[in-house]
Amino acid sequence: MSGAYAGMPMAMDPLAAGLSEREERIIQESMMEFSQLQSWRNVTAGMWEEIAELIDPPSRNTFYYGAFNWPGQKKTERQIDSSGMLALQRFKAIMDSLLTPRNSTWCQMGSEDDYLMKQRGVRLWFEETNAKLFKLRYNMRANFSSQNVNYYQNLGAYGTGTMWAEELSEFVEQYGPGPRYRCIPVGEMFLRENNQQMVDGGIRWFRLSAHAALSAFGKEALERMPAIKNALSMASEQPFDFIHRIVPRKDFDPGKLDAKNMPFGSYVISLQARCLVRPEGGFYRLPFYSGRYDQTPGEIYGRGPASYVLPALKTLNAQKATFLKQGHRAADPVLLTRDDGILDMNMRPGAMNKGGVGPKGELLVHALPSGNIQINEKMMDMERTLIGDAFLTTLFQILME
Repeated sequence: MSGAYAGMPMAMDPLAAGLSEREERIIQESMMEFSQLQSWRNVTAGMWEEIAELIDPPSRNTFYYGAFNWPGQKKTERQIDSSGMLALQRFKAIMDSLLTPRNSTWCQMGSEDDYLMKQRGVRLWFEETNAKLFKLRYNMRANFSSQNVNYYQNLGAYGTGTMWAEELSEFVEQYGPGPRYRCIPVGEMFLRENNQQMVDGGIRWFRLSAHAALSAFGKEALERMPAIKNALSMASEQPFDFIHRIVPRKDFDPGKLDAKNMPFGSYVISLQARCLVRPEGGFYRLPFYSGRYDQTPGEIYGRGPASYVLPALKTLNAQKATFLKQGHRAADPVLLTRDDGILDMNMRPGAMNKGGVGPKGELLVHALPSGNIQINEKMMDMERTLIGDAFLTTLFQILME
């Protein structure tokens, strides 16, 4: 399903549904924007699907709203050659080692005021605080290391990656507060831009089971979502749809003491119950950052190395299929005999086939030529070189040398 309102309740009387006029307006605006963002992303999602078939099979059928995959579903039936997938794995390892190496402090805090940074006490405070933040980021509960690698993988495959940072909700009593990082799958994030091509908000579509919804929103929120409450009572693992919309606030007022004093509005909506699952919130800054590997004019989402060598990936996949046929024929050849020759050849080791040799010792049974397999192999190596160059593997080898 790619339609915006597929499976969603239609508009209802806000008073009858127990919604205020403001909540109803927020829901209507959110659903309308969600519909628009879906429409503008569908063509890009089609290209992502082609890329996923060749180098990232687990992400297949995850780029359209409403798509569902059973956990553990096999998705590699269309992938013949794995060179592109290995190049993507090398790409994310290269990016991680060059840009965010864990064995060195790759980010530094500081003040924009040069005079302040000349003060020894100020510099020491920034260094100490930076060390604390770096330690929190690489704490195992923060989940940064694994998610950062997934972020680079999305950049390499789809040209767009989104990292979400939020406050750790569990283990706070034992270990204290800290951050929690999540790399959002590209199919879940619908982005929007401002006039300077900066991401200023977006909508995240996600699914939660009843148990996860209770952990995320609390018992009071489930009172507004009877279907999820019933699923919780039956210990059901059925997933339910939600969207989280974050946009610049139109009624921003820094003098207010509520959420309106935050520049970005935050609205979490249950698509089944069609209600806000938590009170209207906000952020002083976006809780996520979205990187685009390479942007082309008129496009919000980026294009990664895989999109530039997509023809080479398709060609290599087709060449590998031909290569396998040639190899099979060479190892188990088709036999050519005279029309009155041996009818049933015994191909078992040590078998004897009478009539396969002529009176003068000439062979009466010949193998059908399987073609020049070496040429096909060279052609495949050429495509692999192009793919490796696009994913920076050759550049990394030069830097290492």
